Amino acid sequence: MEFIMLLLVLLVVVIALVASRFIDNSNPFQVQRKASLFSPVTLLLRFIGKSSAK
Repeated sequence: MEFIMLLLVLLVVVIALVASRFIDNSNPFQVQRKASLFSPVTLLLRFIGKSSAK
């Protein structure tokens, strides 16, 4: 009886592994991240420059 239960658990694991191979996890829209217009350092320097001008 234990042998049959072990075989069933093994069968479920094998089925799960095979099913995971068929699942497509890629991005369907192929959106690429654009480069920032200003780097964080540039934004910080601009902010410091504007706040010290006041």
